[in-house]
Amino acid sequence: MEIIAQGQTNQLRYLVAKFDEDAATLEALVQPVGFGEEVRSEARKVEILGAQLLLNHLFGHEVQRSHHPDGAPFVEGFDGYVSVSHSKRYIAVAIHPTQPVGIDIEVNTDRAQRLRERFMKPTELTDAPASWQMREKALVTWCAKEAAYKCMPRPAVDFLTDMQVTYDNDLLSVTYDRQIVRLMCQITPDWCLVVGGIGLFS
Repeated sequence: MEIIAQGQTNQLRYLVAKFDEDAATLEALVQPVGFGEEVRSEARKVEILGAQLLLNHLFGHEVQRSHHPDGAPFVEGFDGYVSVSHSKRYIAVAIHPTQPVGIDIEVNTDRAQRLRERFMKPTELTDAPASWQMREKALVTWCAKEAAYKCMPRPAVDFLTDMQVTYDNDLLSVTYDRQIVRLMCQITPDWCLVVGGIGLFS
């Protein structure tokens, strides 16, 4: 496990790591995790175990992660909010004691750029920082909308019509469901990270 990003601001805490270990190696580092019969792939096991290790690190002790009926994660005995994201071997977690939070990490590829017309408004393309390449504009916009959705999940959301992103360099705002989710982003040649929540970074 290699920690590649971390931060704490406005009581938001997040941690991002790259995992090159196999599931058996990671499983030896945590208390037993019940995968269930539906979890058979090595990659999915690494995602579950990696998120568990990062949450343990953030809380400073072993925690028990569960999921609400809508799929959103939570930690037993913690009244705050938890968000988890993974892309290939990268895993990210965020927590906040009182405010909904969202985190999204994506490997830096051209996939978002190729699919941008499905989730990105023309105004978002023109309003994004001119210093960003098209690939970065699409990738950051996708991650921002994904992170914002995790703050307020609801069925049948359309990233193209239901969300609007505004940009202030590495700070973003997503208007969604009559609320504003404020986020910060970080882009490297390998990955893009967006994290934030409602009432943060204002």
